[in-house]
Amino acid sequence: MMKEEMKKMMKIRQQTGFIQMTSVLILALFAGCAEEIEPVGEISGVVRDAQTMQPIENVDIVLTPGNITSVTDDEGTYFFNRLEIGTYKLTYNREDAYISKSKNVNVQAGKNELSFALEPIPPTLSEVTTGSVSGLTATKITITGNVSDLGNKGEVTQHGHVWSTSPVLTVSLSTRTDLGPLSKTGSFTSALIDLSPDTDYYVRAYAVNAAGPAYGAEVHFKTLSATGTVVPVKSVSLNQTSLTQQAVGKTVTLVATVNPYEASNKNLRWSSSNSSVATVTEGPVNAVGIVTFVGVGNASIVATSEEDGDKQAFCNVTVTSDAVPVTSVTLNHSTLVKQVGAEAVTLVATVRPNDASNKEVKWTSTDPSVARVSEEGLVNAAAEVTFLRAGTASIVATSTEDGAKQAYCNVTVTP
Repeated sequence: MMKEEMKKMMKIRQQTGFIQMTSVLILALFAGCAEEIEPVGEISGVVRDAQTMQPIENVDIVLTPGNITSVTDDEGTYFFNRLEIGTYKLTYNREDAYISKSKNVNVQAGKNELSFALEPIPPTLSEVTTGSVSGLTATKITITGNVSDLGNKGEVTQHGHVWSTSPVLTVSLSTRTDLGPLSKTGSFTSALIDLSPDTDYYVRAYAVNAAGPAYGAEVHFKTLSATGTVVPVKSVSLNQTSLTQQAVGKTVTLVATVNPYEASNKNLRWSSSNSSVATVTEGPVNAVGIVTFVGVGNASIVATSEEDGDKQAFCNVTVTSDAVPVTSVTLNHSTLVKQVGAEAVTLVATVRPNDASNKEVKWTSTDPSVARVSEEGLVNAAAEVTFLRAGTASIVATSTEDGAKQAYCNVTVTP
């Protein structure tokens, strides 16, 4: 009987020991799992306009490492979750309107709040030129102008001409025309009336946008006397009197000057003595002639005063078949790394060989919103590069000979 009781007690102790050992193993297992679960964090916040403090939607926010992207909603909010504890970099970017910014953040377990304000891309001035004076009388004239660039906001709110008897000309003067807003580039004309007879005046074109007023070059003129005396043309001259060793297909710009400056009729007629060799067309203003070389031979380009046809200027042209082709185009900078808003840098193009028949280059930017070139689309040996927002772009100088020879300056703009 006692033996049976002892056997039962031993069995109970064995079962109890097994249960205790199992409990210890289960606790150890849970403890090991708990050690394997790493803490995680999340980042959230609101992106606002630094000037108005209004929320900004459609801002791309890139988190690195990981290259994860979040986009702000209509309340400017964004969110990243399930992040490992550590240091991350957030890059905020909305290319159409704001300057890109980056910020480092140490992510802790749980919620991490990081709101941010972005500065709007500053507006750039429009580009405007003053044209030529015509219809001069004792009390009025007509003058042209041209807006070639509206600025990066794409709108001019006001344009026209401002004039005075003093060369200090600003839009604060009451003596100006206001031709209203512009949504596209182009030429315009103003009539200046109620002028004083026999008086020296200064005039220039202007265009106003969000960045402020931009001005063209100042032009001087003198009204006729009250009697309406006609001031005759005395002479016509050209900026070039000969063009030799020219290649077929090339174009050259001639500029005529009519003297005296206050001549009543300064209009010109452009013509060629041999249009099978060289043709000429009137440029953006009457005083400019665009000469195109179309065949081998000799010709004279003539600028004739409309007043009586007697006053003329000549440019003798020789076009040969022995054109010297362009072999290369190089720039004084191949790379530029600048911050947003840094001082503009001048790029200079060199065309080889030195005796190339056509040494003209055209300037372009692959992304004008990042890096803008001042001579965009124009022919010039030098151009200024301005740095507008973070990103990359290439400034390209292309030979106008055939468009095949190019030089690049790779631009990186940092916040």
